[in-house]
Amino acid sequence: LAELRDGTAHPGDNSITAVDELFNWMDAVVVATQCGPVLLVCTFADAVPSRADRCFVSDQLKQRLSCTKHSILPRLVQPKAEDGDDTQLLFFAVNNRLSLHDPGVQALQATLQRTAEHSNAATRLVPLPLRLLQDVLGVVSRPSGPPLA
Repeated sequence: LAELRDGTAHPGDNSITAVDELFNWMDAVVVATQCGPVLLVCTFADAVPSRADRCFVSDQLKQRLSCTKHSILPRLVQPKAEDGDDTQLLFFAVNNRLSLHDPGVQALQATLQRTAEHSNAATRLVPLPLRLLQDVLGVVSRPSGPPLA
């Protein structure tokens, strides 16, 4: 998605772009779940350090979601606007290299906590057999390689 800022995310051929992949993922979320909050986390804060560029990427995504009237739009939980800035991003921009020292990660953690506390979907009981099945499927579908830490 970082390429959206300079227009290279729209190649002339039929290749799939990061934006296409994002919309495929959002479509899958809508099909799999009919309710509950959705948070977009973009891990390109180091590649797109400029707030103006992040706003541009966010505006492009908002425009495309609005034009298609995507049903995920009302479910998106957006980060709070930064002090002195009334522009609200559609996603949490984080820098994974900074880990917990990244302001984006800190904002994400706080929002996840608030969202979980106030979400009916997050407080629903899940039958234990379903959770065990999900765990087994996660292990079975994992590509072979070194064990997860």
